[in-house]
Amino acid sequence: MAILEALGKLAAAADYTTGQDQGAGLADVIDLAAIANNGLPLEAWLDIDCETEAVGAGAIAIDLVIADNAALTTNPIKLLSVPIAAITDARVATAGAKVIACTVPYAATFLNDATKRYLGVMVSVAGTSLSLNIAISPSKPRTPDNVQVVRSNVGLPG
Repeated sequence: MAILEALGKLAAAADYTTGQDQGAGLADVIDLAAIANNGLPLEAWLDIDCETEAVGAGAIAIDLVIADNAALTTNPIKLLSVPIAAITDARVATAGAKVIACTVPYAATFLNDATKRYLGVMVSVAGTSLSLNIAISPSKPRTPDNVQVVRSNVGLPG
């Protein structure tokens, strides 16, 4: 685990297996106090994809957390939760699938102070295992290829 002084990759192909919450042990953590201009920009993006599909028969919970310590265990506040009830969920059933891509809740900016300075992701798995890629970025994640359709209300010329 590393404590990052900038936004970026928190985990690259990190393997999560049955057990307790696994945050700082596998993924990096961002020290918001070290980021220039005191913390997150007003628009930061959380992007998580499934590197290796889930196996087993259990549930997965992914939480974006801000806490007092780099292990994300002292006075953590969940900013965002992504519950996945079963490994048949399309977000974890296929390698390369997008688990979530969204803006980081604005509350992270206000909660960032002398104590609440570490931002990271906690992954809790029960009866399953999977591998994830996790990043927090100041720019919007790339749009998947071949999913945008442009339609016009003007017909073809005759």
